[in-house]
Amino acid sequence: MSAATDDFWAEELQAMFVARSKTPYQLGDIPLVVLIGGKKDGATPQGISAEEWQRLSEEKRTQKTELANLSQNSKVIISEKSGHHIQLEEPDLVVNAIRQVVDSVRKQTKLTP
Repeated sequence: MSAATDDFWAEELQAMFVARSKTPYQLGDIPLVVLIGGKKDGATPQGISAEEWQRLSEEKRTQKTELANLSQNSKVIISEKSGHHIQLEEPDLVVNAIRQVVDSVRKQTKLTP
């Protein structure tokens, strides 16, 4: 089955979303940092209206933000300087997020907001 030709991924993502909404905090208190690229590149893909692209972008950002609901010990960091490839555009932010998670595990503390 090819994800490019079939709606396989949409169904899988929908099932994951439903499962998450039925059972919040599936990771318990495991530290979790969700990084979201906030930089707007301004390019609307060909064949889609600017309004539809804006709606899809907002929906995606909401879905990513909701990932923080996987753990009671989580936080969301939005990078206004990065787009999709935060690890390439702002590697220090990624390293800092990893350090926060490791410190939280080692010290058995909550992540700082």
